[in-house]
Amino acid sequence: MQSLECFFIHNHPSGEIQPSEVDKYITDRLIQVGRIMHLPVLDHLVITEKTYYSFADSGLLEELKQSTKYVPAYELKKRYEKGAKAKGNEAGKREKAKEMARVMKNKGEPIERIMEYTGLNKQIIQRLKVQ
Repeated sequence: MQSLECFFIHNHPSGEIQPSEVDKYITDRLIQVGRIMHLPVLDHLVITEKTYYSFADSGLLEELKQSTKYVPAYELKKRYEKGAKAKGNEAGKREKAKEMARVMKNKGEPIERIMEYTGLNKQIIQRLKVQ
């Protein structure tokens, strides 16, 4: 299946090359529509008789892609859940590393070896209580 992409262009007959707030608003909304329809926006050009402005080249397109202003609620929820899951996984890994470090510390393993095997720093390992 061939992948589709979007590219937008419009003119400013006035000769003003900078995108207006309306241009930014529309581009932000079009990015969100593109996400919903799986059609990524590659660029939006503002053209005049003499020159052009590229949202992509200026970095404005990437800035608008990071915006959550017009992201649909279901998409924000999905992003939040994904982020929370990733944070949960990290927290779980850290707790497992601490448990492993406690066991190793109880067995008298050197701190350097515990650091190597668990990825924990010396201060965290030293604070762990031994039984």
